[in-house]
Amino acid sequence: MKLFKRLSPIWFAVILIWIKTVIVSFIGFNLHPENWTDILFMILSPIGAIMVILGINIYFKRKVKPAAIFATMVILTGILFGDLLYYRFYTDFVTVPILFQFKNVGGIGPSTLELISPWDLLLFADLAVFWLLYIKRKSVHEQITAKSKGFYTAVSVLFVFMTIVLGMVKVPHLFSESYNRQQLVKHIGLYQYHLYDIASLHHTRSIALLPVHLTQKPQRSMSNLKKISHQITLVRQKE
Repeated sequence: MKLFKRLSPIWFAVILIWIKTVIVSFIGFNLHPENWTDILFMILSPIGAIMVILGINIYFKRKVKPAAIFATMVILTGILFGDLLYYRFYTDFVTVPILFQFKNVGGIGPSTLELISPWDLLLFADLAVFWLLYIKRKSVHEQITAKSKGFYTAVSVLFVFMTIVLGMVKVPHLFSESYNRQQLVKHIGLYQYHLYDIASLHHTRSIALLPVHLTQKPQRSMSNLKKISHQITLVRQKE
């Protein structure tokens, strides 16, 4: 219990963001789970990424600072709200390349107010609760022990690893079919999907920056093999 008590603000933040994300996944995104395993994935998959992102506030610090956690919660809520608005307009999930192509999302600007529902205010209710409990009261910054930090890190990594492995077991081509963004979000979670999207973009750009002669080597090797094979065939025919 002491491990939870020392990190009580961050555990509370994880629970609030997790519950909110799960509710939006079922109601806002309409992911339509096909069976009980889909429901289980949609409930558990967001936890790991949420813990990792919120954990940035404690990995390199000795004290839990509620203000920093609150700022991270605001960012995560903004991402969730932005995804919800984009999904209502396009029935899809936003990607990093789309964010850089403002012309493609320009059509959402004038009609943004039409996409907002009064129920969307509930997305910010947890922020108000956290602010009242930890910011307004000016709670004391708890000292973080190495044991508490190690426990939190182990749990977050476990959830991330478990989500990815079980997702690939259920859908073997989960990451090779990255065009199916609803399937990705359903099995690895919304925030983990965005992290994967950023990593994929970085990988693609890294390959694009490689010299041309490096990318053409495999093609040359194949052409050489074909020539050698053709010459062997001709020699055999002459014999």
